[in-house]
Amino acid sequence: MTLALAGFISWDMPGMYASAQNFDPNFYVFLSVGGSNMEGKTKVRPSDKQPTSTFTAQDWERFRKMVVVEGDEAPVGSWVKAVPPVTRPDAKLGLNDYIGRILVTSLEENITVGVVPVAVDKCAMDVFSKDQAVCSAYLEGADDNIRSIAAEYGGYPYGKLVEMARTAQASGVIKGIFFHQGETDANGEEWLQKVYELYANLIEDLNLSMDTVPFIAGEPVRTDTEGPVKTALEWVDKIPEYFKTMTGKDVAYVASSEGCSDEDGYSFKATGYNKLSRNYSSIMVPLLERFMDPPVVDPNFFVFLGIGQSNMQGKAPIEAKDLESNSNFTDDDWARYFKMNVVHESSRKVGKWATAKPPIVRPDTELGVTDYFGRYLVKGLDPQYKVGVVVLAVDGCSVRAFSKDESVCSAYLKEAKNAGATYVTNAAAQYGNYPYGKLVEMAKKAQQTGVIKGIIYHQGETDAAQDGDLWLSRVYELYTNLINDLGLDMDKVPFIAGEPVQASEGGACSAAIPWVDKIPAYFKQQSGKDIAYVVSSKGCTKISTDVYHFSSDGYREMGKRYGQIMLPILLNDIQTKVSRKYGDQGYLRVFDLNGRSQESLKPGLNIIDGKKVLIR
Repeated sequence: MTLALAGFISWDMPGMYASAQNFDPNFYVFLSVGGSNMEGKTKVRPSDKQPTSTFTAQDWERFRKMVVVEGDEAPVGSWVKAVPPVTRPDAKLGLNDYIGRILVTSLEENITVGVVPVAVDKCAMDVFSKDQAVCSAYLEGADDNIRSIAAEYGGYPYGKLVEMARTAQASGVIKGIFFHQGETDANGEEWLQKVYELYANLIEDLNLSMDTVPFIAGEPVRTDTEGPVKTALEWVDKIPEYFKTMTGKDVAYVASSEGCSDEDGYSFKATGYNKLSRNYSSIMVPLLERFMDPPVVDPNFFVFLGIGQSNMQGKAPIEAKDLESNSNFTDDDWARYFKMNVVHESSRKVGKWATAKPPIVRPDTELGVTDYFGRYLVKGLDPQYKVGVVVLAVDGCSVRAFSKDESVCSAYLKEAKNAGATYVTNAAAQYGNYPYGKLVEMAKKAQQTGVIKGIIYHQGETDAAQDGDLWLSRVYELYTNLINDLGLDMDKVPFIAGEPVQASEGGACSAAIPWVDKIPAYFKQQSGKDIAYVVSSKGCTKISTDVYHFSSDGYREMGKRYGQIMLPILLNDIQTKVSRKYGDQGYLRVFDLNGRSQESLKPGLNIIDGKKVLIR
C-alpha cells in the first residue's frame, strides 16, 4: 500500500519508511543540532506516541524524522514517521520532538516537515567541529556517555550530519537549522566563534544560502543559581549580534526560554520543551514566509468557486464516511482534493489550502453540495490533476448579498437585520459584511497556485420566484463580474446552478425551480454562448428536520450531479480520457442543453464528452 502525503511524497508501507529519493519542494527539512536538551531528557510516555485533538493522525503523516543511527525501525538515511524519541532510539523526549509538531500545525497542509537530528548529551562545541582531529581530541578526554553517543555517529558527528543532510536534500529543501547547546562551554567569544563556524561550514558544505537558511538557537533553562547554565544564557543571547558582525546579515535568532519549566536547573520538563519549541516555531514560520519563493501556478490544479445560500453552505450532518479514507475515496484521493480556508479561527490559515474534509465552507457549517462535487472530479480525473474549491455561502440570503456594489450588499444586510434574519447577518459578518469582495480576494489567492475552471452555484430559495427576471439578471451580473474581476474567459469557465429541493420530496421552495431552470437560456441570450447548466434535484432527498435543505444523501447525490456536468467539460478541455466509463454505452455521460443527465442519446443536440453533437 502507498500513502500519499499532503506534500505528495510517497511513503511505502509496511514499515512506515521510505528512501529519500522523490524530491518535493513542499517537503521542508530542518537540521537539528545540540546537546542534551535537543536530544531529550524527559521520559517518553505511551500518550506521547498517540494522536490527539491538537496533533491528529493526519498531522503525524506530515512530520518525518530521518534515521541517523543504527537501531531504529528502518535503515539509516530513511524517512520515518517522527514518533518519539526523534533523535535516537535510546534518547528521550526533547526539543526535536516538539519543534516539528508545532511547525506542522502552523504551516499549510500541503507542507511536510522533516528533521535531521544530531545531538550529543552534555557535549562541548568541539564535538561538532568540522575538523575531525579537533573532534577526536575532544572525545579522547570526554566521559564515557559522550564517547558512546558520538560513536553512534561514527565518532564524527559533523560528518554524519552532513552525510544525512545531503541524503535529505534528495527529497526536500533545507529550510533552517535549529540549535540548542552551551550549558557545558558557552562562556566566552571562543564559543560564539565555534557556533558560527558550525553554521558557516554547513552552509558551504551543503551548498545552502545564508539568505534563506536561518539559524535559530534556544536559550538554556532560566536559573538564578550562579554557574555554567546561567553564564550560557548570556552568551547564547549574543549569537544574533555575533553572526551579523561576521556576515553583515540578520541570519541568526534566539528562542526565549522564559517561562519554560525545568526538571533540575539543567533539563526542561515536557511542558518546557513544548513552550520553548513554540518559541522556535514563532520565529521560523514568519521567516519561511519571507523566504518563500513566489507562488507557481500549477496548470493541473483545477480550482472551482462555489457560491450560494444554505444548501451550498451545508445543513446536513457530517457522517463518518464523509471523513474517512476507504476504497471509494482513498488517502491518495484526499491528497488531491483541497479547500481554501475562507474563514478560519486562525487568521494565519485564512487564504491557505487545506485537505477538503468537511465542513468545507466554514468551521460552523455542515455537509453541502461542494463535498461530493470535488470528490467526483478527483475520481474522474487522472492522478496528476488536483482539485481545489473556494466556497462562500450565506445562509438564507438573497442574491443581493453577493452584489459587487457594496452599497447594495449593505442595504440588503440592513434589511435582513431589521427583519431579524440573524442567520444572514451572522454569516455575512464572517466575510467582512461584503461577501463578493471576500470571494474575489480568495479567488485571486487561488489563482496564484491553480487555474479557475468553473463556478458552481446554489441559491434562489429566498428570492428567485419572488423577483423572477430581476433575479436572473442579478445572477448573470454576479457571473460576469467574477469573469471580469478575475480575468477569466467565459468560454473556459462554465456556470453550473442547482435546483432546490423538489416539492415531491417535501421542499417548500420548489417555486424557485422554474427560474433556476431558465439560467442556461438567459445566460445564452445575454452572452451568445452556451456557458450555463442546471443540475436537477429530482430524487434528492430532504432532511427530516426542515423543508428547505437536502439530507446528507441528497447532498452527496447533488454534488455528484454537479460533477457529472463539469467532468466532461474538463476532459474535453484537457484533451484526455480516463479509463473509467460512465454509463453503459462506452462514452462519458450524455447531457441535454440544460445540463441534465440523460440515460441515452436523444434526437437533436446532445452534450457528449463536453461537445455538442447533433443526433438525427
